[in-house]
Parts: sequence; C-alpha cells; structure tokens
Amino acid sequence: MLSRTRSLTALCGLVVLLGAGVSNAACLAPTAPGTFPDGTTASLEEMVAGQKSVKEFIAQTDAFTDCVMAETPKFDPKKQYSDKEKETLAAVQAAAQKKVDAAEADKAAVAERFNVQLRAYKAKAAAPKN
Repeated sequence: MLSRTRSLTALCGLVVLLGAGVSNAACLAPTAPGTFPDGTTASLEEMVAGQKSVKEFIAQTDAFTDCVMAETPKFDPKKQYSDKEKETLAAVQAAAQKKVDAAEADKAAVAERFNVQLRAYKAKAAAPKN
C-alpha cells in the first residue's frame, strides 16, 4: 500500500509540473510591428510613430518574458524529486527558456529593423540641401 501511495504522489507531482509548464501558454507573445517608415522619405512624425511602436513592442516583450519566467516552476531545494519529476521540470524550464530566448531575439531584430530606417532618416536630415 505504501508503494501505491508513493506512486500516486509521484504521479500527482508530475501532473502539477506538467500543468505548470502548460500554464505559461497563457503568456501571450506580442506581435512584432510589420513595417516601419522608410527613413529616406519619412517625416519626423512618421519616425516618431515608428519609434513608439518599437518601444511598445519591447515593453510587451519584456512583460511576456516576465510572465513566462513567473509561470515556470522552479526547483525547490527542500523537496525530494523523483528522476522523472526532475526530468520533466528540466524540460519545462528549457522550453520556457527557449520562449524567452526567441522573444529576446525578436526584440533585437525589431529594434535593428527600425534602427536601419532611423540611420537612413538621420543621414537624409544631415545631407546638405541643394
């Protein structure tokens, strides 16, 4: 009977860990801005609007990564884990880190896409007028 109780306890722990890993699916990744103004032809107002969309995307991405990390179960040093629980928890944490890494890469890519246009805008503004 004791063996059955331990097996049931381990199974319940596994279900909790798996449920926690799925719960960060409630953290919604933001959608990157589609296009930015062409820096060679854009007005200052268009560039400011583009910059605003980048800042909003970065803030939303930061909130997403915070959500994922908050929802991801952590190892409790006081708890005894079965090998299967350790394996599952490590897999859940790795999946969460993969989401965070992808979001950070998206954030950097969006910022660089905008910066290309911003450099073009600044070059246009600095060019001598004929």
